[in-house]
Amino acid sequence: MSDYETILRPSRKAVNSAVSLGLRTHIALVNVVVAAFAVLPELRKDEAAFINFAKQQYGLTVKGKAVDNFVLLVAKVLFHNISEKTDFRRRLGQIATALRYLELHRDEFPAEYIKRLIHDQGGVSGLVKAFRNESRTSHDPSRKEKKVRTIQTYVAGLPQIGTTTHYADHQCTTINDVKDSQTLEALAQSPGRVLIVGDIDEQFNLTNLRVVERDQGEIDRLLTRKAAQVSKTGSNDNQPMKEAI
Repeated sequence: MSDYETILRPSRKAVNSAVSLGLRTHIALVNVVVAAFAVLPELRKDEAAFINFAKQQYGLTVKGKAVDNFVLLVAKVLFHNISEKTDFRRRLGQIATALRYLELHRDEFPAEYIKRLIHDQGGVSGLVKAFRNESRTSHDPSRKEKKVRTIQTYVAGLPQIGTTTHYADHQCTTINDVKDSQTLEALAQSPGRVLIVGDIDEQFNLTNLRVVERDQGEIDRLLTRKAAQVSKTGSNDNQPMKEAI
């Protein structure tokens, strides 16, 4: 049998730090997830042995339905004997769900970027939300494809920027629709933001540019929502990468 006490020691250290802080800091809970995620592959090598260890050593089992019974058991072992004054039981489900989400996406990111990934997803609660969203989609395998097809059909109906239209006395460049008089000059006559969608080819060129929105109110509302997300997570793709905090 593996020496689970030694394997779990770094994870338990992270848990103890989180308990000492009373989860007053976001990074404390993130560190628990990061530490637990690091040892999961080793624990997965012999799940039966770890399940037996948890039962024999701590009397711990998993009853009922969980996102992943084994991951929840790992979380229960890590938080075993935590002071009753600090009720972390409600956190165990979140931690297990976050760990399961990371497991399912392990091949999509380098291990050293895990903190950044959690940060960009909106923390542990963000991982939980992402997992649930994926679970809902998985009930209808064609749902995601239908959504993509709908978007493609809509975009295909928007005239492409750069298409030359010939008139009796001149030619002009297509923008969006008749409201824009189908000219780039029409945008300059009504200054403001435009929302543009396009494709990126293998040479990183932007192609097939189309204006999908000119309503200033709609665009402002979109930018407001995006700004709120950045303020909440502290993440902005246009800013230099910062360490997750």
